[in-house]
Amino acid sequence: MNAAFDMFAQLLTVVMMAAPALVGFFALQFAVLLVSNRKRNAPLATAGLMWRAAAGVLFGSLVGFAALWATMVVPSWVTGDYEGLPWLMMFLAFPVGGVAALLASYFFARWLLRRTPDGAAAQPAAARA
Repeated sequence: MNAAFDMFAQLLTVVMMAAPALVGFFALQFAVLLVSNRKRNAPLATAGLMWRAAAGVLFGSLVGFAALWATMVVPSWVTGDYEGLPWLMMFLAFPVGGVAALLASYFFARWLLRRTPDGAAAQPAAARA
């Protein structure tokens, strides 16, 4: 085994753990936007909803990781305890990061949907002209 193979194995492990979570996160976000889209006067096309759901997932993931980091690393950094405290804070950090990610994703994607004017992306550009 060499260092490149070990790095590839670690990367593959992270991808295999994160990919199903991100796919599920995207499906949940897309379903929420699909329901919200039906209430609009001029509903957006499916591709428009998919882009907004993907943007919401990316933004929510960044906020969730930031909340996870703040909950796990900052208390250890403040107290100087890098052995016992991270294990204790881990049980608090994962729910905090997950809830922060879901809420940030939800509100960001809804904001993207609301700021799109009715009819702007509902019909092709050629039909609007």
